[in-house]
Amino acid sequence: SINYFLWDKNYEGMCAFTTIKGGENNVRMRTLDEFNVVIGDNVAISIINKVQNKGYGSFCSNVMPYMPFGLRSYVRGQDKEFPGSVKLYSSAGLSYYKRDDIKECVDIIDKYKILSSKLLSEHAGEPSKSGQYKVLSRTEIIDPNTVVTESYLILSASDSIEEIQNTYRYCCTKFFRFLLLQYMSSINMTKEVFKFVPKLDMSKEWTDKELYSEFGLTKEEIDYIESIIKPME
Repeated sequence: SINYFLWDKNYEGMCAFTTIKGGENNVRMRTLDEFNVVIGDNVAISIINKVQNKGYGSFCSNVMPYMPFGLRSYVRGQDKEFPGSVKLYSSAGLSYYKRDDIKECVDIIDKYKILSSKLLSEHAGEPSKSGQYKVLSRTEIIDPNTVVTESYLILSASDSIEEIQNTYRYCCTKFFRFLLLQYMSSINMTKEVFKFVPKLDMSKEWTDKELYSEFGLTKEEIDYIESIIKPME
């Protein structure tokens, strides 16, 4: 995609945003300060507004801080399990690390967790040849007694495996990943980029169909999400 701005430093009124996709122009008058990031996609703005008007909290409150366990990306553990060790997930694979050396987020070590690579799935944030995005890269549930290096984010943690499984399925929905994509401005994810994603009741499983209905999306908006976001393999 290509974005450009015609800027007048003395102008303080509404701005005309034009989204061009498939040869069709979508023009909308908007303010520049409506969000913390500039959303160039007018269809996305309509969806984001519908979600925010529902008054749910933000999923970013689920996401652990950057480098949750205080372990840099180059940290490696031992090849074999030993007394007092925890499983360590790093970009080099699985190893074992001394539990007593973990000083941060110790309260979630023994919870089920959702691990996700901090890097956007697509190279440099570009879509595939089909024009679609997967958004999330490696994403999986990890068991208790586990930690990760800064190569990964922890999207959620819970004592309940059912809650974590439902949260994981929610993360895999096209709805979730579409809203996540709207806040992305680089290939690195932080907890802040989940701001547009609503925090829902994870005692139940959510499907895209249920999410589209919950937030009153039109057929045009649904088709738009479906056209942009790839299925999760």
